[in-house]
This record gives sequence, C-alpha cells and structure tokens, in this order.
Amino acid sequence: MAQDEALLLGNSGREAPPALRFYGWQPAALSIGYAQDIERGINREAVKERGLDVVRRPTGGRGVLHQQELTYSLVASQALFPHGIAGSYRAISEALLLGLRKLGVRGELTEKVEGKDISACFLTSLGYEIKVNGKKIIGSAQRRRDQTLLQQGSILLETDYQALADVFLPPANISGESWLERMRGRVGSLAEFLGYLPQGKDIIEAVCEGFTKTFGAEFIPSELTCFEERTCRELLAGKYNKKDWPDGFINREP
Repeated sequence: MAQDEALLLGNSGREAPPALRFYGWQPAALSIGYAQDIERGINREAVKERGLDVVRRPTGGRGVLHQQELTYSLVASQALFPHGIAGSYRAISEALLLGLRKLGVRGELTEKVEGKDISACFLTSLGYEIKVNGKKIIGSAQRRRDQTLLQQGSILLETDYQALADVFLPPANISGESWLERMRGRVGSLAEFLGYLPQGKDIIEAVCEGFTKTFGAEFIPSELTCFEERTCRELLAGKYNKKDWPDGFINREP
C-alpha cells in the first residue's frame, strides 16, 4: 500500500511516470477502503484465527481478501479519462476485459448497483463492474490527487468461499449457510471459468496487452524511482507500519 501511494504521489508531483503495477500478498491479508467503517461487517475473530494481516488502502471501496488473487494498481493522469470518474472506471474495465479475453475468459460490464450495505467488495456492484456468467471476477477502487488517479484492483485466481464467508459478516437477515451460498453464486475466478489456473506471467502479459490496446500505451519494466523509494519508506514509517493504523486493527506483532 505504501508503494502504491508513493506511485500516486510521484506522478501527481511530476516526480515519476505513470505506472501499471502487479503484486501478490504474503501472508494473505484483508485490505479495507480508506473510508470504510471497520466496526461493521468484519469478523475480527476470524481475521485473527486465519492469521491475516490487515491494512487500510489509500483507495476507497469495500473489504478485499487478498488470497489466491493478483493485485494490480494503475497510476496515470486524469487527462487520459475525459469523462470523469465513471468514464475512468469504464475505460479501465474495458482494458481489463480485453486482458481476460486474451486469456480465454469472456466477461461483461454491468452498471447495476447492488449490495451497498455489504462490507465485502466482491458482493457489491457500484458501476462498471466486471462479471463472468453473473459472477464478479475483478474488484477495483480508486483515489484521486492533483489531477492524478490511483486505481487498485483484485483479479481472483481461485476462490476460498469459506474464508470469504468467515471474514465478512452477513447482513442480519441472512443466515450463515445462505451467506456462503450467496458467495458461491456471486463470486468467480479465473480457475473456475478456464478450468485451470494460468501462470502469473501470462496473466500479467494479457492484462498489459489489454491496456496497450485500450490506451495505446507502451509498458517498460522498471523499478521504483529514487523519489518513490524514499516516499515509500516515509509512508511505511509514519503510516502503514504503525500498529495504530487503522485504529489498532493490524494482526501483526510489534
């Protein structure tokens, strides 16, 4: 999270170029949106029992369980997206859809809004969500600063439905068994729709191709700039590595 925020600050301050980044999580972790109420919808005991790290994202949105998934982050000028926030979500989702198609998965964009009272990202639809056979397969959230946007997203590789049902509490009117079935009916993964799990490098290559076709961008493998490295260290020390960020809800030894 510190690296992604450093990328955002670097680009917004003209200290670093746009970037498309891919990464995974070890150990598995729960990330929550920057404005999300952690007192609602999160089963803290299940989080501790499963040994999950917890971190608040710099982007908005709902909780995401980072387990058996690939995370992407995009930092770019808002000038690339002339139609506002909704337009940027749509354009980025179209790039992701092209990447899925390259892998052999045909998804679709849905504008239906549902699940606004649910704390789990993959059970909500807030506009231009990517679904395959009615199941959400990619969840994304965004943050803007000084004409630059940061979008973070989770591409599900496989799905542990029991883990999702344990970590995210159901609404009061839904039983535990019904909650698990709702997970099974609304959340999907690449392995489910392809019948196998592609290698990580193949997924990254396909997604990059989707962004290249959508935005005419050329991607050059690179490391963090000196500014980004320094900013990342500062963010770790002053924010993301603090045990009281957010509100002491970090399952990590001092």
